[in-house]
Parts: sequence; structure tokens; C-alpha cells
Amino acid sequence: MTILHVDTDPGWRGGQQLLLRLACGLVADGVPTQVACPRGGRLHRELVARKIDVLGIPAGASLRTIPQLRRAAPRLLVAHTSHAHGLCAMSGLPVVVHRWVDAPLSATPWSRWKYARPVRFVACSHAVKGVLEAGGVESDRICVVHGGTEPLDGQAAADAPEVLAVGALVHHKGHDVLAEAVRRLRGQGRSLDVGVAGEGPLRPPGLRLLGQRDDIGALLAGARIFVHPSRSEGLGMAVVEAMMAGLPVVASRVGGIPEIVGDDGILVEPDSPGALAHALATVLDHVPTHPPAGQHRVRRDFSTHAMVTGARAAYSMALARPV
Repeated sequence: MTILHVDTDPGWRGGQQLLLRLACGLVADGVPTQVACPRGGRLHRELVARKIDVLGIPAGASLRTIPQLRRAAPRLLVAHTSHAHGLCAMSGLPVVVHRWVDAPLSATPWSRWKYARPVRFVACSHAVKGVLEAGGVESDRICVVHGGTEPLDGQAAADAPEVLAVGALVHHKGHDVLAEAVRRLRGQGRSLDVGVAGEGPLRPPGLRLLGQRDDIGALLAGARIFVHPSRSEGLGMAVVEAMMAGLPVVASRVGGIPEIVGDDGILVEPDSPGALAHALATVLDHVPTHPPAGQHRVRRDFSTHAMVTGARAAYSMALARPV
């Protein structure tokens, strides 16, 4: 019987990219794997291109998904979004939930019911585990499996900025804080080229908006510094990719980011443009000529292999049998 992963988001952001890598790794390990996701979305297309078994479902919290999940008759459902969590819980089948975000749990009756159903939660960081525990989830139902990836390849992009940020142009990513920090540095006479790769509704002033890019490796290869000014972050895979590439990192001290950076970068408090400006100036004045010591650690601990191994262990515990 198959393990069926469920993602109800038609977009293409960090969660969908992590699920793609996870599914590919599980299939490579011989684990019977199917993914249910919205037909026509990029995740669906990427899975089909890799010949991974895909079940097309409606986007969002459509109740039509529930009978599709039941008919698939998996031995385990694995939910990857909030809507998927609720739909899987209502299916009556055994459920594991991957939790990729650090948002607090709601105290509504629906939320309490939904979080009581899964046999296990897989938190992408110790910070997210703490959020689940604060919301009433028992510690023995939670395991931590960091998201994983591989170093990105690419020759330096011609339009790579000196200082690079990667992330959706939305409020919690903090690019408005970065814009204010850059304004202050320019006011001190510094000439800075700061770019953001990502799409979204916001347009922070003073930053070069690079749009959604499939050549992040090339942007990292051409940048001197990576900055990640998020207000919240379950883990921060963009930070993982930057450290794997050997870039010095300046990032917010939120969510799982400190677990990635450790002592090998500069962490600042969120929503603090002054602290962010000072950290950027410090690194700009002393850009290291060799990769940071954390590069090897991050390549080992945040690899796709480590993520797949941890996920298999979590699913085995949920089923009380090896996966």
C-alpha cells in the first residue's frame, strides 16, 4: 500500500519544492509514494515530468478531496498544508502532518479537533516543534526533521546583485525592513545594489525586484552577501541554499533560522532596520574570501538525504512498521 502525500496549494513556493524533493527521494529509496495536488499547478507538472504517481485534486479546502483520498486507500496520509491537514483528518485515515510554518495554533474548537487527529507531526525545526507544543500538541507526537536540499549549480548571473534576498514579496518576509536598512546605508554614502528574487503583491522601494527565478544558483554565485529579513520563518530554505553556496549570511533571529546559521552568520532581531543596516555594513566591510565554516555542516545536516531519512523514520513510527 502507498503513502499518499497531500498538498492543496496550486502555487510554487518553499513547501511545494520541499515536497517534490521529498517525494523524489522516497521513490528513489523504493517507498511506494503518491502525491495528491491541484491539477495544472507547477508541483503537479514537476511530478508528472519525473514519472511520480500523481492524484489530481481541487485546490484549497474542497470537500470533494475527501472521497478521492478514501478511494486511493493509502496506508498513510501525509498532509503538507493547513487545508490538507483538515481534509486528511476528516477522511478517517491515519494521518501524519508535516508542519512547515511557525504560526501559532488557533484555539478554536475546529483547530483543537484537527490537531488531536494526526498520529504524528513532523516539524521542520525545533522552533516549529515549540509552537506545536505551545498549542497543546503532546511532545511525544512530534519529531523534528529539517527541510533538505542540495547545493544549487550555476554560473554567476549577469544581473546578480551585490546583496541578494530570496523570498515572496509578502509582509512576513520583511523586505520593507530591508528597504529601510538600505535607505539608511545609502544615506551614509554607500552605493548598494540589493536585489530580491521572488513574486508577490508588495513593491519595497529602493530594491531591485528580480521576479520569480529558476536560476537561484546563478544569482547566489554572483552575489557577495545573502540577506533574509523575515518576521517569521518555519525554517528558511533560502538561507540553507545560501550557506550551501558559501555566501556570508545576515538574517533575522526568528523561527528555525538560528538552527541553520548557528555561529556562522550574523543574526539580528526582526523588524529592526537599524540592526540590519549595521550587520550589512559589517559584512560589506569584511566580506570573507573563503566559504564560512558552516558550509560543510549545512550541506550535511540539511541535505535531501537527511530529510528523506528523517521522514521515513517518522512514517515508520506512525505505522509501527518500517517504511
